Amino acid sequence: MPTRFALKVTLAYVVFAAAWIALSDHILSVLVHDSDLIAWLSTLKGWGFVGLTALLLFALLSRGEHRLNKEIAARAEIEKQLRQWADAFEHCTHGIALGETNTGRIVACNSAFAGMHGYKVSELVGLTAYSLYEPADHDRLRRQLMQSDTAGRVQYEAKSRRKDGTLFDALSDVVSLRDHDGGILYHVTTKCDITEQKRAIAALRESEERFRAVVENIREIFWMTTGDGRRVLYVSPSYEVIWGRSCATLLSAPESWIEAVHVEDRPRVSEAARARLSTGMFDEQYRVVRPDGSERWVRDHAFSVRNAEGGIDRIVGIVEDITERKKLEAQFLRAQRMEAVGMLAGGVAHDLNNILAPMLMAAGLLKESITETRDREMLTMVENSARRGGEIVRQLLTFSRGAEGARAPVQIRHLLKEMAAIIRDTFPREISLHEDHARDLWPIVADPTQIHQVLVNLCVNARDAMPYGGRLGLRSENVTLSRQDLPAKPECKPGPYIAVSVSDTGMGMSPEVLERIFDPFFTTKGPERGTGLGLSTVQSIVLGHGGFIAVNSSVGRGSVFKILLPAAPGRCESDEAVSDTPFPRGHGECILVVDDEAPIRASIQEALQQHNYTVLTAANGKEAITTFLTHRDRVRLVLTDEMMPEMGGVPLMRALRLLDPRMKFIVASGLESDAKRDEFTAVGVQKILPKPSGPKALLEAVREVLQQPAPTEGRYS
Repeated sequence: MPTRFALKVTLAYVVFAAAWIALSDHILSVLVHDSDLIAWLSTLKGWGFVGLTALLLFALLSRGEHRLNKEIAARAEIEKQLRQWADAFEHCTHGIALGETNTGRIVACNSAFAGMHGYKVSELVGLTAYSLYEPADHDRLRRQLMQSDTAGRVQYEAKSRRKDGTLFDALSDVVSLRDHDGGILYHVTTKCDITEQKRAIAALRESEERFRAVVENIREIFWMTTGDGRRVLYVSPSYEVIWGRSCATLLSAPESWIEAVHVEDRPRVSEAARARLSTGMFDEQYRVVRPDGSERWVRDHAFSVRNAEGGIDRIVGIVEDITERKKLEAQFLRAQRMEAVGMLAGGVAHDLNNILAPMLMAAGLLKESITETRDREMLTMVENSARRGGEIVRQLLTFSRGAEGARAPVQIRHLLKEMAAIIRDTFPREISLHEDHARDLWPIVADPTQIHQVLVNLCVNARDAMPYGGRLGLRSENVTLSRQDLPAKPECKPGPYIAVSVSDTGMGMSPEVLERIFDPFFTTKGPERGTGLGLSTVQSIVLGHGGFIAVNSSVGRGSVFKILLPAAPGRCESDEAVSDTPFPRGHGECILVVDDEAPIRASIQEALQQHNYTVLTAANGKEAITTFLTHRDRVRLVLTDEMMPEMGGVPLMRALRLLDPRMKFIVASGLESDAKRDEFTAVGVQKILPKPSGPKALLEAVREVLQQPAPTEGRYS
C-alpha cells in the first residue's frame, strides 16, 4: 500500500514538472520582465530536467521492485505447494506411479509403489510398467490403457509381480493426464495390494457357502428378521416342509406364519412375538396347522443381535419340529399309566384269585358227593365260571406286566366263544354279530392270552369302523396251504393252518391308508381314541406264532382281516372241567397248608382231608415256622401261598430249608413267569400250583411231589 501511494505521488509530481518545463518560457515572458530573474529561472528549468529524469528513474525502479517482489512471493508459494504435493505423493499409503504414454517407462513413483513391488524407488524408475505384470496380461493391460486414453480413467484388477518373482493381487486406477491442447502427457497409476482383501472376501464367501449349506440342509428352520420384525431377511427351505407353505409367501407377507398357528395357541404366541420386539427373546412351543389339515408341534427359539448403540439390529431364530418328541412324551405318559394300571391290576388280580380259589375248590369237592344230574350241572357251571374267571385274571396279569405266557395246545373255538360273548355284552346294539365256525377246528400251539388280545384288537377296530352300526363277522376254518399259497416270507411254512376272519361293513380304507395300517403309532382315529399300536401289536403276535395276516378293504365297503396260524392237528387241549377220572388219594401224609386267606385254607384243608391226608394250617410265614417246629417230625410237605403278610412264601421256604433240607414244597402263585420259576427253583420248590386251581389239580400236584425223592442236603441255598 505505501509503495502504491509513493508511486502515485511521484507520477503526479512528474506530470506537474513536465507541465512546468513546457510552459515555463511562456510564463516567464509574460510574468517576469527582469532578465536576471529569467536567467535564474532558466537555470532552475535545467535542474528540473535533471530532477524529472531522476524521478522517472525512481518510478521505474519502484515499479520493477514491486513486480520482482510479487514474482518472488508467487514462486515461494509454488515451491511450498510443490513440497506439500511431494510430501503427499511420497507418504501416500497407496502406490502412485507416473508413466510415459508411448514407452510405458516409469518416470516417477512413491515409496509405497516401489515397496509394494519389492524395489527401491531408484531401481524402479526407468523400468517399464509392463515388467511388473505377467506376460500373459500385457495385451489386456494395453487395452486398459487405451480405454483410459479414451475415457480419461479406468480401473482393473491384475496379478502384479514383485522383484523376487512372487505375485500379488492389485487394483489399479489409471488416469490419463493431458496438456492444454488435449494431448496425453502421462499415465498416473494409483495401485493398492488387495491380496488380503480378496482372501477375506474368499473366506467370507466360503463361510457364507458353509452357512447356506448348513441352514438349507438341516431339518430345523433358520430365520432372520429386521429389528422391528416388519421384514423377513431370510428363511431356510425347511419352512416349506414344516409349515407346508412357500418361503416366498413368508418373505412377501412377514405375518403369514402366525396365521398357520393353531387357534388355541395363537393368542399366546402372538403376545410372545410382540414382546420379542422389545426384549429380543422368544422361546415358545406351539402347533402349526398345515394346508392339508395335519398338525406339527414346533419349538421356536429366537434371540437378538444388537448394534453398537445397544439397539436391536436383527432377530434370528431356529424352529425345531418336535412332533415326534411330543408323541414320545405322550407314549411315555401312557406307558406310565399302563404301569400304574398293571400295579393296580396285580393287586386286584391277587384279591380275585383269593375269591375264586375257594369257589373252584368247593365246587369240585361238592361234585364228588352229589349224584343228581341237575345239581352236578349247576356245580359244573360254577366250576367253569370260576375257572374262566381265573383265566381272565391270569391274562390280565400277563398283559399288564408284559410277561409272555407259556404256549400250549389251545382250542381256538373257546377263545372265539369268549370273544362273541364280549361282543354281545359290551358292543353297541346297532352292531349285529354273525358267526360261522367249522365244527372240528384243529388246535394251535399258542399263548392264549396273546391270541385273545389279537381277537380283541381286531373286533374293537371293526366296531370303531361302524359308528352308526353294521355287521361284524367272526369266521374260522381249517385250511391246508401250499408254498404257492403263502406270502414270500421264509418264516411261513406250508402245512395245516387255522384261518380266523374278522369282517365289518364299515367305512373301509383307501389304498394309501392300507399300506400303513401296521406301522407303529399310525392311526386314523383321534388321539383320544387310539394309540396306533393295536394293529402293529396284532401283526407282532401273529408273526411271532409263525402265522401271517391278509387284509382286504375298500372305501365304503368295509374290511376283512384274516389271520392264519399254524395248526397242530395231533395235539389235544387238556380240559380239567370235563375230566371224570377219580381224584388221587393219600396215605395219611401230613401236609402244612400256609395261606393268609381263611376260605382258601379251609377249602384246601377240606379237599386234602377228604382224600386221606392229615392237614396243619397257618395264616402266615411266622405262624407256619412255629407250627413246623412243633410238628417237624410229622410234616412231609409244605403247601404255601406266594404272597402273605409278615412273611411271604419265599422267605418261609428259605427258613424251613435251613431247618429241614429234605423238606418238599409246593407254592401257589397267581402268575407263573420265568423270573418266578427261577426264584422258586432256587429255594427248592418241586411244583408250582396255578392260582386258582380245582381239587383235581391240587391233589395231583400233592401226589406228584410226595412221590418224588427228597431233595439232597446242601442242594439249595
